[in-house]
Amino acid sequence: MAEAYLALGEAGTAAAWFERGVELARGGYPFGEARALAGLAAARLRAGDVAGARDAAGQAAGIAAACRFRLLEGRARAVLAEAGPGRLITGVGRRS
Repeated sequence: MAEAYLALGEAGTAAAWFERGVELARGGYPFGEARALAGLAAARLRAGDVAGARDAAGQAAGIAAACRFRLLEGRARAVLAEAGPGRLITGVGRRS
């Protein structure tokens, strides 16, 4: 559901679904946790929450790197790069 909402541009709803996924996976299913955190990071970034995106992406990258989930690590690092230092958002999907 979360990925579908994100694809439809409903970042807030997607973030809520990804947060639920993190809750369900935390502590027992690292792949699911990293995947949900990476998705949460993308949703937060799209919604304009750069700090929240960095936080979720950093957590996702850490879990993925420790477990050698290279594709998930790459997804998380891509969000970190996009939300890099000094990024200013003037509108969803636009940079200034």
